Amino acid sequence: MTRRFTVILLLLLPGLAVAAPSASPEVKLAGFDGLTKDLLAAHRGHVLVVNFWATWCGPCVAELPEFVKLHKAYGDRIDMVGISLDFTDRRHPDRVPATLVNFLERKPLPYPVLVKNTTRDEQLINFYDPNWPGAIPATYIYDASGQQVYRYMGGLTFDALKQEIEKAL
Repeated sequence: MTRRFTVILLLLLPGLAVAAPSASPEVKLAGFDGLTKDLLAAHRGHVLVVNFWATWCGPCVAELPEFVKLHKAYGDRIDMVGISLDFTDRRHPDRVPATLVNFLERKPLPYPVLVKNTTRDEQLINFYDPNWPGAIPATYIYDASGQQVYRYMGGLTFDALKQEIEKAL
C-alpha cells in the first residue's frame, strides 16, 4: 500500500512560484537527503525540533505561534526546522512556492523552513516514522545524539512542546 502526504489538490496558476526574496525568513527547497539524513547530521549535538506543516493546513497554521514561543523561550539551546509541504509549481520546481513566501512575509518564523522538493513521499514518511500516515501537522524531536525521542501528529501547545524539550535537553 502506498502512502502519500494528505493534501488538497489546487490548480496552480501561472507565476505561482517565485524565488524567496532576501527579506523573507530563511526558506529553501530541499530534496530527500536534505529533509532526512543530511538534516539530522547538520544538527547533531543539538536538540532538534522538526515540524511538518503547510500554509493550506488550518491546524498547522494554528500551532505556529506555539513554535515561535518555543523558539523565543529556548533560543540557541535547541534547533528548529519547519518542513513545508506546500506545492511547488511543476513548471518551476526549482522555486519556493509564492504562497509560502507570501505567508512567511506576513507571519515570519524565527527558524528555517525547508520546502519538500521530492516525490519520494513513502521513503520520507518511513524515515521519520513507519507508522506515520503522512497527515500534518506532525512534529518530531531529536536529542543531541540524533535519536528520535518524541513524535506527535496533530496540533501542539507550547506547554506540551516545553515538556518534551526539557526531557530531551
